[in-house]
Amino acid sequence: MRLAPVTFFLVVVTTVGCGGSPNFTEFSSPEGKFTILMPGTPEKKTQDALGLKLVMYGANVRNGAYAAGYADIPPGTPVDLHGAVDGIAKGQAGKILSEKDVTVEGATAREFEVESTKPKGHVAGRVFVINNRLYQIFAAGSNLRLADADIQKFLDSFKLKK
Repeated sequence: MRLAPVTFFLVVVTTVGCGGSPNFTEFSSPEGKFTILMPGTPEKKTQDALGLKLVMYGANVRNGAYAAGYADIPPGTPVDLHGAVDGIAKGQAGKILSEKDVTVEGATAREFEVESTKPKGHVAGRVFVINNRLYQIFAAGSNLRLADADIQKFLDSFKLKK
């Protein structure tokens, strides 16, 4: 089984509108073994897809949503991070504006920004695999862009729990 366009984006519903900077607080997922800054208390959603259990935490803000999630993958399963980004773009009837490799907790991650038409706006985030766990963190909304300080603060705040 090759995992390419596996995305968790389907699990989180975004809203659009206008708003200011979010008030971030640290969120911890004991079973996901990570912490990340989130605007408020995220809602947990679980979905089965491609034989995997997808766990997503999302928090809506006035102009979109922030989310972090994971899925455990069988050891040795190849994962195409570009394919995951491409799947996000296709799922939003959008196009990839930027995509590059970055490092998250010592692992290669794919950082991206997608222009979305459903809903209209942008999706900015990172996808990566650490210890047979596929993680995805992103912000989506009408005014949320990868270059925004709040988005970078959110993306950079991801930490594995030891």
